[in-house]
Amino acid sequence: MSGKRTSDYFFGTLFVLSVAMFTAVVYEPTIEESYSDFARIEHTERPGEPFNLLHVANFVYAAEQGEIATVERYLNMGMDPNAQDHNKDTALMGASLNGHRKIVKLLLEHQANPLIKNESGYSSIDFARIYGDDNLSAFLVQASGQEEKFRSISSVDDLN
Repeated sequence: MSGKRTSDYFFGTLFVLSVAMFTAVVYEPTIEESYSDFARIEHTERPGEPFNLLHVANFVYAAEQGEIATVERYLNMGMDPNAQDHNKDTALMGASLNGHRKIVKLLLEHQANPLIKNESGYSSIDFARIYGDDNLSAFLVQASGQEEKFRSISSVDDLN
């Protein structure tokens, strides 16, 4: 009976290995799209050095999370402050939604547009209102030129 178990074990192992090898040879995993297929967003400061959507998504995410050093680094590398990710969100929208006032000020100093809307129709002003910060939303309205100017851009420091 011991010989039968050994042969069963041997043939079972051989069967499993043959199935694994057959699967490896026949099955070829496909990648639906490569990273090089992402749309590139050219910036005007340094033509020829494009940022792809992954860079833009990281830029927007850094603003959402309050990572001012990362946002500054992207801006210094020439990232368009109005670059939109796959949802058409901007860094200003992310910073406004989470009340990151210093990042909002930084982006506005780099000519970020508070009137740009994402694919859901929200602007950074709307996100500041969602966050519940009336001072920040009023500041963004003023920065957009939609109302009479009653504050200077340096007054965002007072919002801290």
